[in-house]
Amino acid sequence: MGDNIELFDRNGVRTPMQWDDSPNAGFTNGVPFAPVIEGDRGFQRINVASQVGDSTSLFHAVRHMVAMRKEHQVFGRGDMAWVTTDNPSIAAYTRKYQDETLLIINNLSGTSQTVDLPAKDQGIYVDLITNTGYKVAPTVMLEPYDFLWLKPNGN
Repeated sequence: MGDNIELFDRNGVRTPMQWDDSPNAGFTNGVPFAPVIEGDRGFQRINVASQVGDSTSLFHAVRHMVAMRKEHQVFGRGDMAWVTTDNPSIAAYTRKYQDETLLIINNLSGTSQTVDLPAKDQGIYVDLITNTGYKVAPTVMLEPYDFLWLKPNGN
């Protein structure tokens, strides 16, 4: 749920699970093997209980993405092909398995990015995350660390 970069080696991401806002983040009644996260990103504010209760939380976003992954076998099977772009901050590729194709576009940077896409990848899609229509024009703009999971409309 958080990280503590002050801890040695990889221990900064091996902190106790932050279950709730009780002492030791609800992880143990004893002494935890590593300190729990404190401060702005601490267990008092960021914990499983608060995430489950917030429909806009990372918990629910990841739950939705896992459901999409299970629903669409193309994510883990079939062919993958890189989409050639003019932007080194963008990772774009297609996935194809049986009769399903997806166009995946990822902004790997902390700043907004535009990407010019080949004509073969332009068209009308359904965004799997929002379940809404999405038109891929010659140029697509993505917010920092944004991504699109797009299924061609009618596929």
